[in-house]
Amino acid sequence: MKLIELAEYPFRYAYRVENQRDKAAIEQLFRWAVQEYGHPAPMPEFWVTSHEHMQDAAKRADHYTTLQGQVYGWYSQKYPNKIFICDRIHPGSNKRDAAVVVHEIGHYLQDTTEKHQTLKPFGPEHVETLELDADELMNRYLQSS
Repeated sequence: MKLIELAEYPFRYAYRVENQRDKAAIEQLFRWAVQEYGHPAPMPEFWVTSHEHMQDAAKRADHYTTLQGQVYGWYSQKYPNKIFICDRIHPGSNKRDAAVVVHEIGHYLQDTTEKHQTLKPFGPEHVETLELDADELMNRYLQSS
């Protein structure tokens, strides 16, 4: 595993997804999400960071969405072409973990497509709308196959 230093906080150290099963699953999840969302976008980079670092970053940013009090995925406009996932999730072997990735892909698609053009630039007043939209995409995934 090769660590790459990123320029900005909160993800100083992260590495691209290396697990081949997870990489294949992420590519499939991205294609599915784009089709469901109905708005095309280029595929972002997927990076892995430690669980501790993810929780620290979420705490500092007052992250809105948690799963049982923990944050497992992160998309931010500060890193417009990167989605970060926690090293404890494996979307290639667990549907719940895959759903976390779909939720973050939803946020990426919100930012990079025209679907929510009337809300841009996104601000704190849009958080609930954007979270509900990403949750809807995630729930459609969980209900699929």
